[in-house]
Amino acid sequence: MNSNNCVSPAGNGVSFVASEPPFAGVYGHPWGFDAGSHPNAAGVNASAYESIRAYDNLPVGGGQDEPTFAAVNLAAKPQLYVATPALVADPDDPFGGSDGTVAINRKLMATGASCGSHPLIDVSGPSSSIVAGAAGSYTYCFARTAGECYAGSTAGQVYANCPGVVWTYCTGTTIHGGTPLGVGNDICVGNIGNGADAITQYSLDRTDYLGASRRVLVSATSRLRMTFGFENNQLLPDNSWILYRQELLNYQRPEMWMAKNLPYPPTDSVARGTYEPLAVSVPAVAGTAYALVEFGYQEYAQGGVPYCTTRADTCQANAAAIPTGNAPFVFTSEAAGGLACASGCTVTIPSIPQRTLYYRVRYLNSSNVTVSVSNWNVTVVP
Repeated sequence: MNSNNCVSPAGNGVSFVASEPPFAGVYGHPWGFDAGSHPNAAGVNASAYESIRAYDNLPVGGGQDEPTFAAVNLAAKPQLYVATPALVADPDDPFGGSDGTVAINRKLMATGASCGSHPLIDVSGPSSSIVAGAAGSYTYCFARTAGECYAGSTAGQVYANCPGVVWTYCTGTTIHGGTPLGVGNDICVGNIGNGADAITQYSLDRTDYLGASRRVLVSATSRLRMTFGFENNQLLPDNSWILYRQELLNYQRPEMWMAKNLPYPPTDSVARGTYEPLAVSVPAVAGTAYALVEFGYQEYAQGGVPYCTTRADTCQANAAAIPTGNAPFVFTSEAAGGLACASGCTVTIPSIPQRTLYYRVRYLNSSNVTVSVSNWNVTVVP
């Protein structure tokens, strides 16, 4: 995990602030040596309250804890590659069996995937089929069950359509986001944290192992791995604006951008290092034996349906409390059924803090067949 070691201007002995803390117990890039870290202070004329905050810009190069791919059949299926776990104990943590150094936790953290400097689009789903050749360029697919993504696939396999592959593994470094300078064609797939390629702000008045004082302000690059390893940013003297660099057109045109710096918020008691439980009170409805809550986020919406991950599979909460472990929710394709609700019940959604959440209630009869579905509701998670 990447970290900042620093001493506060107040001299209170602060020594550690996590720049990319875990979420729900798992880590995502940037960590270790796959990202740069070049902290800088607040503006020289910032208020006393703002001057005890600092900033960082975390460019991700990749290169650690990611699977190795092999060509499927380049003559018949050009551009198509697959990574196969040695042992799949959990389809949502496919490399966690005997390949524990590879971190891909599909239900706990977003997936970052790239072909050289080009981001890959997730086409995963219950009836998904990845397309080989130019028509399917820059896509990837996780086979959660056998037969998904590709005929004959096994659970846990990851497919990628990546043109011009030179390295079948992630070769990026912190000096630049690929080879050479972000445009080489390797394949990188792994957990990605929200601090990746972004400007973060954190507090210097406490030692912070879990990132409780940290917030992400703005994306600081044009796209994943399109970075320079020594990215930095500067504040105007009054701390009102942040100056930072953007790389456009495959390093053909660097630009200087400015972002409005928002006031640092007061401390609260919300634990944002894991899911925030959102309890939904479900009333009794005639003919209903069970109920579940479907939920998701606009950022992942496909065809008007708000999914909670990039997988095209509706997310469902069907328990009174958030389950522990790698499965805080279930996908519709798992056909897990609902929570007993003939007399009403409370279903708890594992919601991501500081996101806009969409949800609706699905009422089921004694055979877990849908009786009715509510309208979509929307709320902002604290």
